[in-house]
Amino acid sequence: MFGDTLAAKWELLSSDIEDGVGALMRILKRLNSMLSSLSNVFRSIDAVKEFKDHLEVTLEGLQNPPDFITLGDLLEPR
Repeated sequence: MFGDTLAAKWELLSSDIEDGVGALMRILKRLNSMLSSLSNVFRSIDAVKEFKDHLEVTLEGLQNPPDFITLGDLLEPR
């Protein structure tokens, strides 16, 4: 995940973020690839990937998942 490969992944991720409609699930799936690559070098990334995986499963279980959320949405108590 260096050089051209890293640049290409960031470009795709940026495109998904800017797209908005239905982008949340694409962003989470694209992050799978990036976090897996990074976790080979930085072992602590596994915790971030696990959190993202749980978030993804939660969103898949919602009947009307949002197209876009912010970090604040995740941290607000219900």
